[in-house]
Amino acid sequence: MMSAIVVGMVGLYIMIEAGMVPNILRYISPVRIAAIAVGGTIFGVGFALLGG
Repeated sequence: MMSAIVVGMVGLYIMIEAGMVPNILRYISPVRIAAIAVGGTIFGVGFALLGG
């Protein structure tokens, strides 16, 4: 499950860097970090539950 969370965090980070997430997140570092952590956790938990 931890690896799924890490994959989610990396995926969200790549999306932010690629510009798929609103630009305001790129310039406010704490918000960006929080978005990566929260989004990665939600995605990772969902991925872990679906993947078994």
